[in-house]
Amino acid sequence: MIGLYDGGGDLLAQTTVPQHPGDLSPVVARSIEATFEPFPGKGWLDR
Repeated sequence: MIGLYDGGGDLLAQTTVPQHPGDLSPVVARSIEATFEPFPGKGWLDR
């Protein structure tokens, strides 16, 4: 599980990543980006 927490330790969003032997596929990476996008803003994964 990957979680995004605020400064007080409260969980804002979470996602899971399937086990994989290496790098994440672009589809999985963009899914994670979409899950967390409301908090750091659109395109945060590309910064």
